[in-house]
Amino acid sequence: MKILLVLSTSFILSNIAFSQIYVEDSIEKNNVSALITDKGVFFQDILNSLARYEIPKGTGLTSIFSSAFWFGGIDINNQLHLAAPRYGFGTDLWPGPISIGAAVPGVNPFAQTMWHVSKDEIVNHIANVGQVGYTMPSDIQFWPAHGDTTQGQSYYLAPFVDVNQNGIYDPANGDHPCIKGDDAIYTILNDKGGLHTESGGEPIGLELHFMFYQIESNDDLNNTTFIDLLVVNRGTILLSDFYVSTYEDFDVGYYLDDYIGSDSTRNMIFSYNADSYDEDDGGRPGYHDYPPAIGIMCLNDTMRKAMYLSGVNTPMDIYNIMKGCDGTGNPFQDSTGAIISYFCPGDPNDSLAVSEVTINNPPNDRRMIMSVKRDYFGFQDTMKLSYAVIFSQDSTASVDPNLASVTKLYQNADFTQNYYDTYLANECEYMVLGLKEEDITDPELKIYPNPSKGWVTIELPERLDVNEMVIHDVFGREVYRETDYNQNKHFVNIDEAPGVYILKIVTSTGQFTERIVIE
Repeated sequence: MKILLVLSTSFILSNIAFSQIYVEDSIEKNNVSALITDKGVFFQDILNSLARYEIPKGTGLTSIFSSAFWFGGIDINNQLHLAAPRYGFGTDLWPGPISIGAAVPGVNPFAQTMWHVSKDEIVNHIANVGQVGYTMPSDIQFWPAHGDTTQGQSYYLAPFVDVNQNGIYDPANGDHPCIKGDDAIYTILNDKGGLHTESGGEPIGLELHFMFYQIESNDDLNNTTFIDLLVVNRGTILLSDFYVSTYEDFDVGYYLDDYIGSDSTRNMIFSYNADSYDEDDGGRPGYHDYPPAIGIMCLNDTMRKAMYLSGVNTPMDIYNIMKGCDGTGNPFQDSTGAIISYFCPGDPNDSLAVSEVTINNPPNDRRMIMSVKRDYFGFQDTMKLSYAVIFSQDSTASVDPNLASVTKLYQNADFTQNYYDTYLANECEYMVLGLKEEDITDPELKIYPNPSKGWVTIELPERLDVNEMVIHDVFGREVYRETDYNQNKHFVNIDEAPGVYILKIVTSTGQFTERIVIE
């Protein structure tokens, strides 16, 4: 049985953390049963320290012990800000939205913290709402579409289908949640609910929207759990070198005989059995003769770093791993001294590629992170990230079935990426952060240099009929206003303190906004 030894101050607070109330629910529409919590720790029974990413569902076989997302960056005073939950010994994330600007949690405006809605429920709601005898599911009725504006929260939160296009979520008149897949769990978390007792990091002011969803099918999607993550900087801290990392404690059946690897061409990290037989772990079953492979891939962004995890005790240790460095901040190097960004990036079936097989590492318990990056992440900036947890098992290979499962995992990854690009990428995209489409930046608008020392050039598309162009700081104070709207190119000096400023352009057909960063 797996025993966790956590060498950090968070371990001291574990008794306090376990006494805190949290909510959990399982999504198990297809061949996977995955436990989700509102604590930012996923696929794990926190209280009993048990793996809860079960596949195939109902067998007791599990392939992930714990999963989480980490967030970190450096402010203008060279101070690290970090939220990095792992096993729930402490708390870095709390349920509920936060206010814009001050990033204060306030009072959760909802009577719940997780919403579980199926496609069947939505179809039934559309067909029967308003009819005698219809009982609306509570998670549709109380979908977190709107925040509490009296507390400074965004009016628009979770995506919904607005049937009458009035901008108000009204399920009694046919509005309903916008979910992906056949079944989905939605939760909103933040990192400002208190001290970060798991990582020890300084808070950021993040609002995090998670949608876990599954598709029931007769192909590899039936073994897949998708994750959509919306990261919003509700606070005024401008962070540079901002990383979002997926943290995976892979346990493919028996946890002491695992290998890990990465694939930068597929934006994926994965784990597989080091040998051809997966033993039982005490009273918990192993996969035996046909060990599978499991991976998580980023579907809409580029993996910048993929590293194994060991010996992270301080916030800076965690951040260094997120950016592909060792505990002292030096980039990882291979045996020749070359800097590496991806741990064991080769196919373990290829004797000439770099993998744990070819370098003959001793198998053991494995943990890994995969990072994406933004150079700057300031007030109201967002990251919309999509992931897929994929699983493959070759039950026909007579030689090295553990490695044959990796080959199938690569094939599954290609299939999943194509499916996402074709059918899923643009679903539920019509409403972002409380801004309607006319508020989102015009793609032909150019601002450079950005970031700058104060002088910026703003080039407007010639087709725009501009009525107003103004720049204000994050508190709403106006710092610049243009009066000559006949020009397409404007040279602007923002003689203000370093930080994030908002350019707003109002035209005869809509409104556009863009961030300007002053260093």
